[in-house]
Amino acid sequence: MLSMMILATLTLSPDDPPKPKPRPAAMVLDLRGKVEIRPTEGQPKAAEPGDLLYPGERLAVPAGGSATLSILGAGVRESIRPGSEATVGPKGCSPPGSIAARKEQPRAVASTMKNLRPAPGDGRKAGVGFRSGDGRKQAVSPISGATVRSDRTDLAWPASTEAKTYRVKLVSGAGRELWKVEAKEPRAIYPADKPALVRGYVYRWEVTDEQFRPVASGDFTVASESELAQLDELKPLAESPDRADRVAAGLSFRRLAAFAEAIATFERLTRESPDDPFARLILAELRKQAGLE
Repeated sequence: MLSMMILATLTLSPDDPPKPKPRPAAMVLDLRGKVEIRPTEGQPKAAEPGDLLYPGERLAVPAGGSATLSILGAGVRESIRPGSEATVGPKGCSPPGSIAARKEQPRAVASTMKNLRPAPGDGRKAGVGFRSGDGRKQAVSPISGATVRSDRTDLAWPASTEAKTYRVKLVSGAGRELWKVEAKEPRAIYPADKPALVRGYVYRWEVTDEQFRPVASGDFTVASESELAQLDELKPLAESPDRADRVAAGLSFRRLAAFAEAIATFERLTRESPDDPFARLILAELRKQAGLE
């Protein structure tokens, strides 16, 4: 009897480590109608774009409704048949009859979705934060921290009422000065007679006025050949009439730090569906990153 009491005490000990949380298996890209998530524990909830789904959870799609999911670890997307209920798994939904369509995702999208994790404090929503800190950003171009397509990137910054002229300097990531110019307007065009910037490299730039007082600064990375191929792969998705394609493209642009392309994609999404909280949240984060909020 004593040994059983000890065993029970150990089993119920508050110091026992918590069970590891399962990794999400899917994310809702798009839906229509009153689609419902039925978790393995707890009450059902109305599904929203951006919701994460976990293994064993069920998604109920009403007749006349639709739901498109990204299966995170498998690199595919699935459309759930109207009037059916699908159980979510790491490799896809079941039963097979609940799946109206399944297709492979482009490599750039598949790698983005594979790395999606829950937002801090909310296991249902995909995380949308940035690693660049919460400090106020300047509205400069390229957006600070961005990956840019062109290897001859022009620069622009907010005008200063105190500056009569601007002194612009571009340096390598190691701090070596590569180019400098004086400008009358708050922009500088990278000259055609200078060597192209090296793909995959980080560059920093700063602007001062004629008294060498700071006006603006930023940094950017020139897309590597691999990143350039991914950006090319995403362009048709961002222009697709399929909303789920555009959501996936926008998320992938953001992962690649192609902030200008991501902003354009999510601006279109929010114009089309102003009540979509997921798209509005990501757009707000992107605009904050760009110094527009």
